Amino acid sequence: MININSIQVPTITRRLATLNDVEDILTLIVDAKEQMARNGVQQWNDAYPNEAVVLADICHQSLWLYGSANNACVTIVRHGNQCFIKRLMVDSEQTGCGIASRMIDDVVSRGISSNTKEIRVLTNHTNQPMINLVRKKQFSQIGQLIMPDRPQFGNFIEFQKDVQSTKPSPN
Repeated sequence: MININSIQVPTITRRLATLNDVEDILTLIVDAKEQMARNGVQQWNDAYPNEAVVLADICHQSLWLYGSANNACVTIVRHGNQCFIKRLMVDSEQTGCGIASRMIDDVVSRGISSNTKEIRVLTNHTNQPMINLVRKKQFSQIGQLIMPDRPQFGNFIEFQKDVQSTKPSPN
């Protein structure tokens, strides 16, 4: 268990993805795209994300697998004291089990311990599950934009969490 603001959070297994994981990650992407299509989420298309994106994430050591069966993954990109959560996916058979919530908690916990100032998430206005999750995790909406490569999908909403404000004060 980890402790975030005196709340006990069950830990979840995580590890950096390797080239040996590419096929499993591509399977997660296909499953995530199917989930999005079923739920009317217009965030990804046939060309994105793809194998080249996965390989780049692995090369940059930013793609993390979660769960003992690697049934979820997320890309975490750091720029200075900011952290960006990208392409969070949970296998459809595990949806609703709290995995995405624990993944966000893990990213926040690691952000606190690494002196990250803020964590950001960008999601499409149709991605209500992600919008609800980040709001539940006390991320604030800070803006909207149209993605240049996906203008047909409409607004993307940017959320931010000030991680240092959640850091427990030393006693």
